[in-house]
Amino acid sequence: MTKQFDVCVIGSGAGGSVVSKYLAEKGLEVVIVEQGELIEPGTNIDSVMSHAEKAYARESDGTWGDNGYPWSASAVGGGTIFYAGISFRYKDVDFDAREYVAPDALDPQWPIRYSDLDPYYNKIEQWLGVSGDLNADPFKNRAGTGSLRTAHSYSQQGALIDQAGKELGLHPFPTPLAVNTTDHNGYPGCDNLTSCTDYACPIGAKADSFTRILKPVLKLEHVTLMKNTKALAFHQTDPSVIDSLECLDLGTKERFHIRAKQFVLAGNAIQSAALVLRSTNKWWPDGVGNKSGLVGSGLSFKNSEYVSGWVDNHPYEQLNEPLKGLYSTVSITDYYQDPHCHSGLGGLIYEANPWTYYGHEGSGMYVQLECIIADQPMVTNKVRLSNDKEATGVPKIVLDYQTHEWDKRRLSFMIERAGEILTAMGAKQVQCNPSYYYLGSAHLHGTCRAGTDELTSVVDKFGRFHTIDNLFAADGSFMPFAGGVNPTLTIQANALRIAENMSV
Repeated sequence: MTKQFDVCVIGSGAGGSVVSKYLAEKGLEVVIVEQGELIEPGTNIDSVMSHAEKAYARESDGTWGDNGYPWSASAVGGGTIFYAGISFRYKDVDFDAREYVAPDALDPQWPIRYSDLDPYYNKIEQWLGVSGDLNADPFKNRAGTGSLRTAHSYSQQGALIDQAGKELGLHPFPTPLAVNTTDHNGYPGCDNLTSCTDYACPIGAKADSFTRILKPVLKLEHVTLMKNTKALAFHQTDPSVIDSLECLDLGTKERFHIRAKQFVLAGNAIQSAALVLRSTNKWWPDGVGNKSGLVGSGLSFKNSEYVSGWVDNHPYEQLNEPLKGLYSTVSITDYYQDPHCHSGLGGLIYEANPWTYYGHEGSGMYVQLECIIADQPMVTNKVRLSNDKEATGVPKIVLDYQTHEWDKRRLSFMIERAGEILTAMGAKQVQCNPSYYYLGSAHLHGTCRAGTDELTSVVDKFGRFHTIDNLFAADGSFMPFAGGVNPTLTIQANALRIAENMSV
């Protein structure tokens, strides 16, 4: 391309949509590079991701396979198209967990604090119309401000979880959701037409990044969306400046270059790291700006497990049919910091309604909880490139990840607590259902980690690469520590902060 844009944003999901919106509304010429396509309302994620490339990854026993997931979703709007809308703020401890991580872990301290993100959380929650109650969370942040729209009512399963939790002395509260309770900003309230998670909302009640953030921006003449386009590599004629991004049109198979003043990584923590690692030259044989050698390292998925059981006297008529409606309506953070948990840092338990009953046999109401903990940021857990090639000609991605022993113990503690909640409601056949997080997950963090020292981090507190003047990370790759709750809202808030501080 002969045209030079002000900003090239790689990825249109949680972070990329926010950066694009902010900079476009400032009048800048923005081009968005997205490997995926526009998704029709009501689409299931399987029909999209069945064609996406896989990565090499380790099974739980350490053996290798070609079954890793390097995408949350390859789509315009990214993984938010198919997410459940869960929109937690990170906790104070998530920004500085140094006293809770293993001695062999990387430094988990963020170069910013919760207070730095608080005003951006407020803005994103307003953009999305997040529902919930910030004050109901017993583990709320000390300096938090803002308010949410009225929370969704508990589902039948959620009401049981709430009652059982209170009987155990816990403090359940409504899961914060980027899903309309009632009509809002021209979009209707949720009508339970499909399962929230794994489906594109048929009516726009779910505030995915395309519908609520990117779609209005694409009407501006100075915004260009290049979908079905794979970012291959950055190119330079100066060691501290990116000149262009080489791309591949996946339809025509033609290669071309995009020139811009600034480039923003927002593909996800796996794809962004892989793009940097593919971008080698005489100045940067290990990837552009990779002075620390840490690009790809600190890969974190969040360790998780499902715990479920059957509660009598609650018949469900559509056994083995896909469930419809909200994935989660109630959450529990009482164990977020707990001296009985290994290292003292626990995590989150929330209602996780299954997509289907298939594979589970029982009678009554099926209730499922999910346990989530932030995994150790390990230098040995990393994104690497294989000698094998994808169909596009670029190296296949390797997810070199193994769960830390500390995290195995911490997750076991959380699983036991979830089992107690189910037992308290009289559930039978209580069992664990694996999430297979170690193969790649929708929660991706840490491969271009932020910090103040260019020898121990990749980007500074504003997401700029320490050694590249015009390259930024505005997705989960920024995160030095994964945090103990779903990351999407934090990625969005941090992306807005980064965009506001970019000088273009």
